[in-house]
Amino acid sequence: MSIFQKVIRPWMLLKWIYRRSKEGMKEKEQQEKVKSFTKEFVKMRRIELKNSLKVPSPCFLNFMLTAAMENPNFTFKNIEDEVTTLMFAVKKFFHQISLKSD
Repeated sequence: MSIFQKVIRPWMLLKWIYRRSKEGMKEKEQQEKVKSFTKEFVKMRRIELKNSLKVPSPCFLNFMLTAAMENPNFTFKNIEDEVTTLMFAVKKFFHQISLKSD
């Protein structure tokens, strides 16, 4: 829901009302899908990394998984949160670029 839509419907600014609206329920469903995808992807990648005999490629996720294996304070929940945040940031970045290119 955009800021403009919330301005013309100010009651949607209240989280407890928004979460019960059609838009709020749809947003929650989408968030759960992203979290589920991220969790499965991290789980799959962690298994691949543990079973691999080769040196892992230097990517963000491999770096975080290696750090989690070496540091017990850095949990897999932390990795899932970071990956989800990164996915949303990248989406927003490319959305902004697409708006400027029009």
